[in-house]
Amino acid sequence: MIRAIDSQDTRFLRDMLRHAYHWRIAVVPSHRGHGGGGELLEALLERARSEGFSRISLSAEPGQTGFYEKHGFTEHSRDERTVTMVAEL
Repeated sequence: MIRAIDSQDTRFLRDMLRHAYHWRIAVVPSHRGHGGGGELLEALLERARSEGFSRISLSAEPGQTGFYEKHGFTEHSRDERTVTMVAEL
């Protein structure tokens, strides 16, 4: 069946096709524990919100999930090397 695309379809497609990526956030060991990583992550989350994203996901090392949980992420899936975490914005 073929039909005309309306505004609801356009929004659905736009939302489905929009992705944002960041490759890696890291703070050098000598500067960890001072809040810089959290500030950077919160700035990224705020930018995603302002751009209209409603959810963000990331992959973390198993030992790093506590940091992301403090910023609203929850575990979605896990394997031996990676934990996928999601935050609702």
